[in-house]
Amino acid sequence: QVEAAEVLGIDQPKVSALIHGKLGGFSTARLFRFLNALGRDVEIVVKPNKSCSKAQTRVAAL
Repeated sequence: QVEAAEVLGIDQPKVSALIHGKLGGFSTARLFRFLNALGRDVEIVVKPNKSCSKAQTRVAAL
């Protein structure tokens, strides 16, 4: 967690909060920057819903 804190530019307690799913204090833009700092690309795709079902939001890690 200490190494991750250095890479992300935040303190260790904030890394711990992230690991435990406590995202309330972080904007989506900041979370995306964290992912980029960890070598991950972030891609958001918005597309029309072609089925009769209710529109969905999905997150996938590849």
